[in-house]
Amino acid sequence: YLWPIPEDMAKRVHQGLGNSFFTYVLTDSSLACNLWFVTLIIGITYIMGFSSLFATHQRHEEEQARIRKRGERQRTYLPATDEGWQRKVEDLAKRALSLEALLN
Repeated sequence: YLWPIPEDMAKRVHQGLGNSFFTYVLTDSSLACNLWFVTLIIGITYIMGFSSLFATHQRHEEEQARIRKRGERQRTYLPATDEGWQRKVEDLAKRALSLEALLN
């Protein structure tokens, strides 16, 4: 009795329940799917928070600033005059450790 749905089902529902928003949701499957999609997107955004979008942008900006700063330091790099000190600086650099981090 459930399949196929009668062609006049929408008319029957509207006659029985009236012309309300609820009857349109019941009789128009694309509207119901769109409402479900919008509800899902709003729910995900609410759970994750709008701030995560801004935080992602901020991390991107920080990374771009880090890349610019690194490039500038590479362009202006001058080796130390003391060879022992220079070897130590290069050894620390190969381990991704800055002198600033070592001294702090």
